[in-house]
Amino acid sequence: MTCFIIDDEPLAIEVLESHIAHLEDLEVVGTFENAIIAFQALQKQSVDLIFLDIHMPKLSGIDFLKSLKNPPKVIFTTAYREYAIEGFELDVVDYLLKPISLDRFLKAVAKIKSEKQSVRDLSGNEKIPGSFLFVHSDKKMIRIAVDEIQYLESQKDTIKIVTEHNTFQVRRKISDLEEELSSKGFIRIHRAFLVPLNKIQSWSASEVEISGKTLPVGRAYRNDVSKRMQGFYERN
Repeated sequence: MTCFIIDDEPLAIEVLESHIAHLEDLEVVGTFENAIIAFQALQKQSVDLIFLDIHMPKLSGIDFLKSLKNPPKVIFTTAYREYAIEGFELDVVDYLLKPISLDRFLKAVAKIKSEKQSVRDLSGNEKIPGSFLFVHSDKKMIRIAVDEIQYLESQKDTIKIVTEHNTFQVRRKISDLEEELSSKGFIRIHRAFLVPLNKIQSWSASEVEISGKTLPVGRAYRNDVSKRMQGFYERN
């Protein structure tokens, strides 16, 4: 994969270049401290991925991304948490907070490598072929097809994963699975529930319905759920 790094802080660019040097299949073909110059360069040279800062003079990373008709994969790199929701509404792959550790950087890049283009089945639901979740349950590793997951529920020290045909109990944190599944169309609707957007049949400020099951929407998640659902149905 080829990539651009766009950041007005030279040190931030150096950190990313250092991280990228650990990967043989990722190559930096351009670094820019100005988003306008980067925009011009992108008209002449296409890339697979952009590491994009948000706060930059003249043109912000968000405005830069909105200006692209067919943007490549984008990973936001920023020191500000408050733009996370807007970032994911723009379909960025990940949102890295500075200072960016090598471990967190590698996880973000891994999402791109495992991500496959969404296709639709006859019912119009989004499916991601070849996309699976591997979990340890009942003393063995189990492969769960992501497109069959109805919802995930946090229960004290375990998570209940409900699929179209089975229910699994796994010892994981829901925040870990949220990070893993966010790029596959899942959204946190409550501190205890993580659900796929394309399985939601109806929703309100206080609840969503999936396959006849009513799940609560936490007060802290209401705005995000409303925005994501509206955006999802506008696109579909």
